[in-house]
Amino acid sequence: MVGGMHIVNKNNTKNMENNSNKASINDEDELLVDDENSVVNHIQDEQQSTTSSKSIKNTNNKIFAQKKLLQIKQHYHNQMKKNVSSDLTKRSFSAMIMIILVILALIQKNFFFTVLILVLTDQALNEARCAISNSYNPNAKPHFIKSYTCWRFIIITTFVSIVFIRHSTSGAINLLWLLISIAAIDTSAYFIGKNFGNKKILPNISPNKTYAGLTAGWIAALLVGLFFYGIKDNIGIIKICTIQTVMLILAQFGDFYESTFKRLCNIKDTGKLLPGHGGILDRIDGFLFTSMFMAAMILLKII
Repeated sequence: MVGGMHIVNKNNTKNMENNSNKASINDEDELLVDDENSVVNHIQDEQQSTTSSKSIKNTNNKIFAQKKLLQIKQHYHNQMKKNVSSDLTKRSFSAMIMIILVILALIQKNFFFTVLILVLTDQALNEARCAISNSYNPNAKPHFIKSYTCWRFIIITTFVSIVFIRHSTSGAINLLWLLISIAAIDTSAYFIGKNFGNKKILPNISPNKTYAGLTAGWIAALLVGLFFYGIKDNIGIIKICTIQTVMLILAQFGDFYESTFKRLCNIKDTGKLLPGHGGILDRIDGFLFTSMFMAAMILLKII
């Protein structure tokens, strides 16, 4: 009996020990789970903190980039204003010099006019020759616009036409008509196109020429024509408006022709003789074909 009780006590003791071990194991498991949860929560908090800091950093970078872009745009805008102002001053000064030379040429049609024409012809030929020779490429495909023979014919014919116009009947008025028409077309097209022009005519050839400038040039040409309509009695209103329209088309064609030549030669200006204007070829592009047209009108006694 005593032995049986002793065995029962041993079994109870073992069961209690096993229960105690299971309880300790369960406690350890709970502690491990709590530790794992705390670690996961800590990692998530760190990730959220990192994400938040990255977001703030990205926002700051965007703000900095926007401020920098605004500063660059403002600097570019101010620089453009300075360049336009400087360019306008140079162009105005050069224009005054050219006006004085034109007035002297109109008054003195013999010696001074002849010398001026010879000097301008030689300078224009020299600019064309230098532009072609400096951009010579033996592997490039030949182009007639880049031919010196072609340019020599155009330049000489242009100045011969101007001489013919000056020595014709009412030569001073006819030459003044041509000069004022081209000046009005160029000036109005330049300022209106620069300030209001959006749609380009031929951006690959002459990126500054716009339809707004072309329209302004046409209106200016018609106004000049109406002015000379009151001076010349033998020309009707329809005829003079037609002449001015053709003159506008030929002036624009001469501009595009010379711009194509500069593109082929990879140059911005043909020379630096006239500050703000470039070379002689840059200034006479509007006269290249209009002078021939007016000389033909005089020769055929249309005007």
